[in-house]
Amino acid sequence: MFRSRARCGVARVLWATVAVFVFCSDVRVSAFEEKGRAGMLQYHVIAPDWAWVGENFNVLVVLESDRPIRASLNLWYDTEIFEVSSTDTEEHLPGERWWQGEVDGVLRFAFKKIAPRRLSEKPALFRLAVNDASGHVSVGPHLEFPVATVRGPVVRRTDEGTDWWSIGVQVSVAILAIPAFLIFLRIFGRRGGWKTPQDAEIPETEERWWNEKA
Repeated sequence: MFRSRARCGVARVLWATVAVFVFCSDVRVSAFEEKGRAGMLQYHVIAPDWAWVGENFNVLVVLESDRPIRASLNLWYDTEIFEVSSTDTEEHLPGERWWQGEVDGVLRFAFKKIAPRRLSEKPALFRLAVNDASGHVSVGPHLEFPVATVRGPVVRRTDEGTDWWSIGVQVSVAILAIPAFLIFLRIFGRRGGWKTPQDAEIPETEERWWNEKA
């Protein structure tokens, strides 16, 4: 009986810990998202609202058209804070990336490998133009979205692959946690390891006296 009560107590503690972490942690999960139309072209833009320094992120654009149509995208950014190393787009001017192609149905395109170079006190502003380039006329809107920069992770990743010590950190934590778990399991897993007030041991003489009195 006392073991089942102990398990229920452990479960309550775990659920309480999870609840405190969820409601008290300052973790934002959000993004910029915008839908609209540019001429005969429908667009859906998705971009993050924060990024780690030194880590790449993408700006996704979904284009849709009922008939084949030429489309172009322009992305402007602050070169002092961000750098773009993608080969899928052309660089017109410093701080401007450009793409043009044909849309027939649904086309998904992403401005890839955008990375903050340093921390910025205020969120940096990106501007994106979605253009219906049919007939050599651009009629698209200009969208603006801010991206905040935060300090990068302690364990950095490279384009060539994950550094060896990025795996070593996690392995070291696991190696240290296993003995602690085994000690905890050995102490509290033995018979009588979990005690409750109802399980207190009563000397035999006192127990006999109580039974005789009852």
